[in-house]
Amino acid sequence: MVLPSGPIIRHRFGATIDEKRLLWASLYAARLSLLGSTAVLVPMGDARDEAADATTVTSRGEEQVVFTYSEARTAFDSPASFKGPGYIPLIPLNGTDEQLDTPDAAAFTVIDSGNAGFTLEMWVNSTDNTDTQHLFGKFGGSDAAREWLLFITAAGILTLEMKDPSVGVSATRTSDAAITQGSLIHIVVTYTGAGGATAANGITFYVNGAVVASTANNNASYVAMEDTTAKPTIGSRSDEVATSFVTGSMSGGPAGPIFLTHTSAGTPTADVAKRLYQMEREWLGV
Repeated sequence: MVLPSGPIIRHRFGATIDEKRLLWASLYAARLSLLGSTAVLVPMGDARDEAADATTVTSRGEEQVVFTYSEARTAFDSPASFKGPGYIPLIPLNGTDEQLDTPDAAAFTVIDSGNAGFTLEMWVNSTDNTDTQHLFGKFGGSDAAREWLLFITAAGILTLEMKDPSVGVSATRTSDAAITQGSLIHIVVTYTGAGGATAANGITFYVNGAVVASTANNNASYVAMEDTTAKPTIGSRSDEVATSFVTGSMSGGPAGPIFLTHTSAGTPTADVAKRLYQMEREWLGV
């Protein structure tokens, strides 16, 4: 029997497709409004933004960027699920070949010598404590193809690395303690764009709405990131080495990953990080 489509068909989790979209509209609007016009939100798992065959997903916000899944999302080893009263998509990642990326895009390049910074926000459940988990980055295999990368080390240490390819050195910041693995956590990372020998001093980590203690690892030779040809990638590194893939899951739809380049409004504050967490956790039921 062929069932009719539309709002009379209820999803097995209790909401129709149209009802979910009505719910999601307010969260999309709230997050983009809170972070600003340069925010690029990647709504993985929202069929309205994915191609009909689920091979690509187009970002929301003023910048329209098309990310391509490493294979059709519906062919991933495990199917997406929906979490919480907001029916937020959770996208499983198998740790070996599942990720998404987009061709080199200006929206993800930050030249910090001009005092331009960026912010990353996402919900992640990393379930592997044996390999590095590369969450989001524009970071290839050689110095000439490296800009920035957010990752979790095998020991569970949250790390942001920024590369100056001209001199081949990095400015990094690492959390002092391991993050919780095996459960969904909210991560916000902000960078003021200070640049120079103390660039890593401008990085702040927030986990579940609160700032976490971390250590700057500066390099006196570091000047700034530069525009490279690396692909922006979610769930692995741009060159997709074996140890770079995420094992676990990430939230999608209106709670999908966000990359924000800072404007005259400056770096999002601790209050913004807290408000994002408090708002989104209600939708996810965590």
